[in-house]
Parts: sequence; C-alpha cells; structure tokens
Amino acid sequence: MKNKFFLFLFALLVFLVSLEFGSYIYFKRQNVVLPGSKTMAPILKEKWRNLPYPIPLKSGRFTRWLKTGELLFDVLFTIDDQSRRSSLLPFEKNISNYLLFVGCSFTFGSGVSDHETLPSQTQKYVKDHRVYNYGVGGSSPAEVYFRLKNIEVSDLKEKEGRIIYTFIPEHIDRNIMTWEIVGLWGYWKNLYVKQNNEIISLGPYGDVYPLKTSVARMILKSRFYFLARKLFPKKFSDEDLRKFAWVVELMNHQAMRLSGKPIVVLLWPDSVKFPSLKHYLTKSGAEVVDYSDLDLATATNGKVNIPKDGHPTPVSYDVVGKKLADHLNTTII
Repeated sequence: MKNKFFLFLFALLVFLVSLEFGSYIYFKRQNVVLPGSKTMAPILKEKWRNLPYPIPLKSGRFTRWLKTGELLFDVLFTIDDQSRRSSLLPFEKNISNYLLFVGCSFTFGSGVSDHETLPSQTQKYVKDHRVYNYGVGGSSPAEVYFRLKNIEVSDLKEKEGRIIYTFIPEHIDRNIMTWEIVGLWGYWKNLYVKQNNEIISLGPYGDVYPLKTSVARMILKSRFYFLARKLFPKKFSDEDLRKFAWVVELMNHQAMRLSGKPIVVLLWPDSVKFPSLKHYLTKSGAEVVDYSDLDLATATNGKVNIPKDGHPTPVSYDVVGKKLADHLNTTII
C-alpha cells in the first residue's frame, strides 16, 4: 500500500513536470514572451508610494531589452511640474478648451515618444483644444479616481473641457485584484475597498493577504497556468462589472467637478466584449465611446502592438486618436 502511494506521487510529479515542460516548449516555439515583474514592480511601487495623495513623476526614458540582447525600444519622456506627460505638439494659441486624458500605460504611452501617445495623437486632430496627459502606468480604476480627485480646476489653464478615461479589460482585473494581477506585479499595490460610498486603502495587498499573495506568486510562475488561461479564458461576473462601474461613477463625480460634463469612457479596440458593461457605465453617468469592435490589425497593417511588449504602437494611437477626434468634434465637444 505504501509503495503504491509513493508510486502515485511519483507519477503525479512526472505528469506535472511534463505539463510544465510542454507548456514551456509551446510558448518558446510560438515566440511568446510571458509577463513578468522582476524589473517592473520596484519602479511602479516608487511611483505609487504616496497614494491616495498626488503622484510625483519625473522625466526619464523607456528602455526594454530582451534576454537575447535585442533592444525593443529606447525613448525619452518628459514630465511637467504638475506630474503630467508632455505632448510637445503645436496647437492653436489663446485656446479656451481642453481634453484631459486619464488611465494607465495605454494613456501615458509606455514605449513611445511624447508626441506619439494617444493624447498627443488626438491633439493632432483637435487643435483648438489643449491636451493633457494624466496617465500613469500600472493604474487601477481606484488609482485613476484618486488621480482625478487630486486635480484642481486651477491646474488647468483653459475654461472648459472634457475628461477622457481610456479603458482596457485588465482594469477590471486590477479593480478586483485577480490572481494574475496579484501574482505577477500587483502584490505591492494598495488594496482598495468601498466604505461609506468612498474608496479607502487598506495598505499593500501583500501585507493584507500574505498567504494568498505567496500562493498567487507561486502559481503565476507556471507556464502551464498561462497555457490553461489561453485555452480557457477567464470570464468576469456581473458583480465584477458592477464594481468596476461604481468606481467609474466616482470618476464621473470628479469629471463633473472639474468640467461640469460627464466623463468619456473610451473602450479600447479589440477588447473582450462585455454585453452588460456599457449598460452599467451609462448608468454610472459616463458617456461611452465604444471602439471594442474596431479592427486595429487591419487599420494598422498588423502593427497593433510593440513586438514582444503588448503596448500599442504609434500607428495604433494615431488610428484611435483620429477616430476619437472625429467623434469629439461632431458629438461631444
């Protein structure tokens, strides 16, 4: 009986090792670079250490190398005295309107130059508005809310404007702190909860839930886990979507405070479809601009994302920026 038990354990171990090795070979042959956090977490942790207070950002550069020695990108970025990324684009003088973008790295423009970001590309087609880039890489919906909450009307030189929030599906993950977010890079981020119709921080997630954090980080080292996720994508519950929409409602309150107009939620192209998400966002008071059906692969001739990185290319930002500008010029502004 004892020998059978050890034989079972040995067979199970061989089976698990085979699954892991097979998954490694699969991703290797597909030339897929899986997400990691060894160099990301300390940098982002420094940025977010003062939340829910204003975030001090400094000018710098994006540089990313692969283990093979291949350079993916090396670009400079400029931050002004209000912790906003500069656009460095020409616009009309003596303008009285603005477009204020908030969001994560898709707004900030990770891996692209100042003039290639989504706000900058939009600026090219809406020259009678000054564009502000308040995006911060790695932001969760709660952190976007705090970013908005810490903006004063006096920070904006123009009299009127609109607030635009760039949404990607991972924001729902970040809002509910899924295993992927915790295990990959979110364990150092603050855990936010709802209290008295407001958001409060309980401190770093890893300090609040140390056991779950340890298990998540161990699981997320498995290549088989990523293969299983690829074969069986996760689904968000209706409750997950409502929780996200509630944070957007708080963002909308801040948009109304700053501009007197509802927040514009831009659903990024090629996003996973959530039939009820638009309903909940509209119910929160937001104006939804839905580009989830936009075929960026065709519009950009296959140059959708930075190779082996995942963030949009300048071409993608240009396509979305022009489409957004056309929409703003005709319906919202």
